[in-house]
Amino acid sequence: RQMCIRDRVNNDQMWIADEKLTRDQKKRIKDELSQIIRVPNKQDFSKLDTKSKGEIKSDLGFSPDYLDCMKMRVWFDLKKEIDLTVVYN
Repeated sequence: RQMCIRDRVNNDQMWIADEKLTRDQKKRIKDELSQIIRVPNKQDFSKLDTKSKGEIKSDLGFSPDYLDCMKMRVWFDLKKEIDLTVVYN
């Protein structure tokens, strides 16, 4: 989901109406988005993952609240693209 957020922002598929945001809020959002990078998967070194929320929080010194909101927003877009129907027995 995190890589999807970065791709959508970079491709103008997702944006934040920033006219009401303070300078500090804009900086914080940019700082949080800058944390979306690929890192080696800890279980399978041939795969890549994104940084965990704990790693991001540690690097930034605060919880990535804006990034969390964006992840939840993207989840609904992905849900439309992928059939997530659960079959109960």
